[in-house]
Amino acid sequence: MVLTLERETADYYDQAVKFGEGKRDGKAVANLVTGDIAAYANSQGLSAYETHIKPAQIAGIVDLVAGNIISSKGAKDLLQIIIAEEPEGDPADIVERRGMKQVTDLGAIEKVVDEIIAANPDKVEQVKAKPTMLGWFVGQAMKASGGKANPTSLNEILKQKLGVE
Repeated sequence: MVLTLERETADYYDQAVKFGEGKRDGKAVANLVTGDIAAYANSQGLSAYETHIKPAQIAGIVDLVAGNIISSKGAKDLLQIIIAEEPEGDPADIVERRGMKQVTDLGAIEKVVDEIIAANPDKVEQVKAKPTMLGWFVGQAMKASGGKANPTSLNEILKQKLGVE
């Protein structure tokens, strides 16, 4: 999808970027509009601007990701909730009510990492020989946190604890 192909889609994008108090990252808005929203719109035989997804909702989703409240995966999940279950919903309210906030508490993430390391001494040895195994630990930690651990913090803690670069 090209944002400038239809004037209405360009306006839709522009409204999302400029919604509320300030401007948000245009690239993040464009990625959402031309990615997941366009896919949904196409499946319905619509253009992005013709969907029930409002520019204010797009702005809310982008702001939640930018503020590290939800991850990019959380944004996809949130958009699906807006599409299928809460078409009038406010993204921040949905995240709060449904407990979708990303875990940014380093202590909580560290606890999950410590438990996974303790339960998998064989994998700890393997990751030292093969650093690409770090992905396995990330997957386990994300599973243990219900997908809510902040990925950047998680990677940093894992690298530190496992002695991997």
